[in-house]
Amino acid sequence: MRIIFDIESIRALCARNTLTISDKVYDKIESRRITPRHVRMAIMNGEIIEVYPDEQPDPRLLIVGCIADNKPLHVVIAIDDWSIRLVSAYQPDPDRWESDFRTRKAVK
Repeated sequence: MRIIFDIESIRALCARNTLTISDKVYDKIESRRITPRHVRMAIMNGEIIEVYPDEQPDPRLLIVGCIADNKPLHVVIAIDDWSIRLVSAYQPDPDRWESDFRTRKAVK
């Protein structure tokens, strides 16, 4: 299996409605006031900031994108050749991320 690590291919999968969200993940993001529309928006305008190629059962990516009012959103997805599975989505914590929300702050 060839794993996709480029944002354009991920956007193409997202545009084809291959994003799946389990009930458990849906409940979690809903409690954070994040909708599937927010997740798709962040993927479609975002960029990959971290790659976790050794995660099992599928490699994962961390994407940062913007939703309404230019709020940053982090989206963690698992990916294979045919689909994207949402693992998590959250508003990045400014205490843990630099102001660009792309770089983790150094642990003190």
